[in-house]
Amino acid sequence: MFSLSAIKEKLMMGSRKKKEILINIEPLETRVVVLNEGRLDNFHIERSEENRLVGSIFKGKIQNLEDGLQAAFVDIGMQKNAFIHYWDMIPEDAARLEEQEGTQNSSRRRRKFSPGEMAKKFPIGSEIVVQVTKDAIGTKGPRVTANLSVPGRYLVMMPGTGLKGISKKIGDADERARLKKILARLPIPETIGIIVRTAGSGTRKTSFARDARTLIEIWKEIDSGMREKPAPC
Repeated sequence: MFSLSAIKEKLMMGSRKKKEILINIEPLETRVVVLNEGRLDNFHIERSEENRLVGSIFKGKIQNLEDGLQAAFVDIGMQKNAFIHYWDMIPEDAARLEEQEGTQNSSRRRRKFSPGEMAKKFPIGSEIVVQVTKDAIGTKGPRVTANLSVPGRYLVMMPGTGLKGISKKIGDADERARLKKILARLPIPETIGIIVRTAGSGTRKTSFARDARTLIEIWKEIDSGMREKPAPC
């Protein structure tokens, strides 16, 4: 790591090396400078991760349960607690499939939880694994869901469900039948759901198998890290 003063000094003095990459890491942003024979060739700033949380998975801790709002607040280690609807804490397979296919049914009735019901399932201080769906805005913390999904090139993996499906955007009946057979033969654990993305149409079985292996390895790594560390992490 180099401080900004070190970067400036390098620029002023020049360098004998043809190319150098200097990195300055600070809490709110990371700066990367590329020097070519001592002269500035490129300068890049990457903002804090807090501005790009969507898709990130955390193990959080329940802080508050608000039956009136039908929602909970979860400590995920950020400045503001995350917000999660009760129905997103125990997502249904049908809703998960619609979400991944982009065919959400606006007329679907959300389940309403009775007072004290969620406190039995998720007491204050209990842990929950969530994924960010919306970044924090103003005084509001990020929106999260327990409906986890990890996208690959041709597949979307959904840990915590045995759901298997094919995007409704793939309309050809013969292709859907072919993909259904491929899905049935993939070595997917029962606790992991898989959806074939639109990009999977016409794709060979070997490509699906490779994508599935990669996604499973990613999830194993995430799951292992979650188990080893206390919430929030």
